[in-house]
Amino acid sequence: MFSNSIFGIIVIFAALSFIISALVWRLARSKKRYFLNQQQSLVTNTALKVLIDNLQQHRGMLNATLSGDNSFSTKITQTQKLINSTLNELNTAIKNTALDSHLEHLNKIQQSWNKLYPTALSLSKMDSLKKHTAIVQSALFLMSNIAEENQLLKDNCYPVELVDIVWHCIPNTAEALGKTRAAGSGIAATGTCGAIDHIKVGFLIKHINDTIAIVDDGLKKLQHQSNDYHKLFTSYKVIQSDIRDLLDTLKKKILEPTSPQITAGAFFEQATGCLGKVYGFFDQSESMVKNKVDAALVKTEGTLNTSLTIMVVSFLAIVISSFVG
Repeated sequence: MFSNSIFGIIVIFAALSFIISALVWRLARSKKRYFLNQQQSLVTNTALKVLIDNLQQHRGMLNATLSGDNSFSTKITQTQKLINSTLNELNTAIKNTALDSHLEHLNKIQQSWNKLYPTALSLSKMDSLKKHTAIVQSALFLMSNIAEENQLLKDNCYPVELVDIVWHCIPNTAEALGKTRAAGSGIAATGTCGAIDHIKVGFLIKHINDTIAIVDDGLKKLQHQSNDYHKLFTSYKVIQSDIRDLLDTLKKKILEPTSPQITAGAFFEQATGCLGKVYGFFDQSESMVKNKVDAALVKTEGTLNTSLTIMVVSFLAIVISSFVG
């Protein structure tokens, strides 16, 4: 009688353990799926960053070429190959994944690029800038959509403010710098800066200053949450200085003199270096986020294994106790 009571208690305890472990296992499995989707989103946005960077470079080099500087011919061809390769890799990477709903958007980007680059050298400067910018803006929109969709997941490892900084403000800062590189190189190549050029570049300078101020304010608020965010804030201070140096070169050597005091190639190189540091900050931020997601995934997989083990042990306890009892 007493023995039966003991076995009954064991069965009840094992059954409860099984049910609780099963619920924990289901929740962990759902979390794992979320984190795997986040990993895929991060990988995709890294590739999109590379695509956007190369599109921006192509736009800038082509603008200088159409303005009379022929020093970029080889580099233009190389960049076209890189863009084609990246688009094909992206297309393959997101097929049959949680991101395949974005495939149509990516295909439109690829179609627009395929129409643009074979005839790029026969376009006017205005048409070239307009068509390049439309493709870049579309790629930026895709990046932002993927990042925001990522953040909408129930379990995320980073604050929503960081999403806006890393996948919206930083890419938009880079795009404004890319436009500035194209405009400055074009003016330096032609040797004259007209009134319209002054207005357009002045608008870009204001936009860049406004955006870096927004990022600075956002990182200033985040820096106290962890040492990682403080490192980002410190890194960004250095990049701000480089951006201001570039804008200073633009004003003093291109906009203010009667004729540009810097070659198209030299300005393009300085702007590219600055953009490289901005994208380096993007990489640093994204790497930090990726590490957090990876750590959360490892923890979740541990929970899956532990809960599964408890389920198996509980089930065996129920079976043995029922048989013995």
